Amino acid sequence: MGEIVDVPFVFWFDVSEEELEKRILERSKTSGRNDDNVETLRKRFAQFNSEQLGIINKYLEKGLVRKINGNQEVDAVYGDVKTALAGHL
Repeated sequence: MGEIVDVPFVFWFDVSEEELEKRILERSKTSGRNDDNVETLRKRFAQFNSEQLGIINKYLEKGLVRKINGNQEVDAVYGDVKTALAGHL
């Protein structure tokens, strides 16, 4: 693959850190993952904000972000994804 890729759009599943923390800590009860803890989660959130959010902002400037409210129930998120994909498949 070359260095340049034509990206029609990117998804941004926008979920509050509080909701993410709640979901991951719930998952930790059965996942067996030792990194599903509050300290590690907060480091992940900080890393996202310092590193990946800049990439999202570049795509936002170009109008290429399909922002999905990830705080919703699974079926609602799925519906929003289907809507965002309409015409691109």
